[in-house]
Amino acid sequence: MSALTDQRPWGHYTVLADEADHKVKRIVVQPGKRLSLQRHQQRAEHWYVVKGEALVTLDGSEKNPQRWQCRGYSNPYKASDRKHRL
Repeated sequence: MSALTDQRPWGHYTVLADEADHKVKRIVVQPGKRLSLQRHQQRAEHWYVVKGEALVTLDGSEKNPQRWQCRGYSNPYKASDRKHRL
């Protein structure tokens, strides 16, 4: 299977693996951009920030966002049944 890359207004993603029980994507978010606010009831997401800084919004609250300064690999959050975005 060849990798599928899709361009979005916030950057792009590449599907690295698409199996029956999981999907792996490499997501590149451009500086100053963000993903849409999401909530998933049937799946969990595991994020690994490889480079830069991630501003994470949980449960729709941007008043007190959690911020991670990343050096190397970092796993800021595992989203499951909560509103979230990077």
